[in-house]
Amino acid sequence: MPLDTLNADHIGQAGGGFEPQRQNNGLLYITGLEGDENGITTLSFVTGPVPKSDINVVEVHHQNQLRKFAGKTTYQDMTVQFYDYVDQNTKLVLTRWYYQSHDPKSGKTRFASRYKKNGRLVLTGPDGSTDREWAIEGMWIQGFDPGDIDHESDTANRISCTIAIDKAIYVPAIGFLATA
Repeated sequence: MPLDTLNADHIGQAGGGFEPQRQNNGLLYITGLEGDENGITTLSFVTGPVPKSDINVVEVHHQNQLRKFAGKTTYQDMTVQFYDYVDQNTKLVLTRWYYQSHDPKSGKTRFASRYKKNGRLVLTGPDGSTDREWAIEGMWIQGFDPGDIDHESDTANRISCTIAIDKAIYVPAIGFLATA
């Protein structure tokens, strides 16, 4: 099909092609959480961003000119939400993880080896196939909001966590980064 065609005949054809990635087809896996052997947090996951990053600019001035270079990379915090199921331990698993970084009873901050976790965020196609995945390293909860009480609402309670990350690496199944 020519690139100058001004219609959408190429999108979603019977023969395939240009299938949109849907925002409601994603899972967050966190490894090593106490009490999460059955993937409770993955099954309770509701919403969250794909990992985002920024590269700082290093500027070098020379006489009347300026050159820019790549500096340090910063990975943005991820605010994710989980459903708070009454018959599942989602809140307990997340609270235990949160308390690994700071124990409110003793007031002590723990070692990073105890509270940092690795995981992955996977986007799937509508048929469950995967080709978009991020390996996430050094995740920990820096902000924890267990939800609200509202007697006028019939909305499911959500637990909101701000998760700091050290690094996120896009590892698609098609492997186009393998040559980099």
